[in-house]
Amino acid sequence: MLKKAMKENGYNSLQINEFLQDTQEIMEEQHDYMISHLNNIWGEWDGWWSQSHDILEDENITGEELEKIKAAYDDMGIEVSKAKNVEVKLTVSRSDNTVMSTTINIRVIKVGFSWYIDIMNMQDILQE
Repeated sequence: MLKKAMKENGYNSLQINEFLQDTQEIMEEQHDYMISHLNNIWGEWDGWWSQSHDILEDENITGEELEKIKAAYDDMGIEVSKAKNVEVKLTVSRSDNTVMSTTINIRVIKVGFSWYIDIMNMQDILQE
């Protein structure tokens, strides 16, 4: 979605690739942090992991805050219609039936008929 929208709005391939690479690195850092954290709690594990999530609460973002979000994505030609702060319970289970859960707050945006994690503010998740 982002790659197409950025290209349609004049971003060159280098700019698009740099943005997507930065986003991928942030997500990989978060994944590595989670695995490291789980290994610290449970010890090293060679078995399989599974994960699930449940949305506990959501709150609509309105007013000036929503306008700022829309403006940030407008620059890339992405039309955001709504945004929410969402409380999500993440559960990780491993093959020996050990289960761990945590709750995080993330922001999501609505583009067309679909909801996406607000990657422009992904760094906020890492700082929680």
